[in-house]
Amino acid sequence: MVAFLQRWYAYGGGRSEDILVEFGLSTTQFFTRARDLLESKAVRVDPAVADAMLTVCRKRLWLGQ
Repeated sequence: MVAFLQRWYAYGGGRSEDILVEFGLSTTQFFTRARDLLESKAVRVDPAVADAMLTVCRKRLWLGQ
């Protein structure tokens, strides 16, 4: 999940269709889980990259995408 987001965060986080096919999750479910993982510090990611990915997660959740 985090690897997918690392590949796509610079482009807005990936297409909803790709998320559904790869993870079987709605966009809301995917970005909620990714946000929770990043906020928990359970994954080792460069802090600047983690902040950028969190921004994408929060934006997509706020937009309902």
